[in-house]
Amino acid sequence: MFFDWELLGEHHPKGIKSVRVKGTTNEKPFEGNAQPWRDGQCCVMVNAQMRKAVGVQGDDKVKVVMEPDLKPVA
Repeated sequence: MFFDWELLGEHHPKGIKSVRVKGTTNEKPFEGNAQPWRDGQCCVMVNAQMRKAVGVQGDDKVKVVMEPDLKPVA
């Protein structure tokens, strides 16, 4: 999934390699890392296991709700 860094609001990274995110894809929960891409965009990788859980294939359109995951990393 690709989106603009600006959607992370105040958590927009400056020189940070990734930001933990959480949310839902077609109302199924997920957690991942948003990583810088290019032109002010970032991406969250969606592996085969995640696609299968949501019931989608590579180019399918999905509804995504996402936010920075601010819980401390253990």
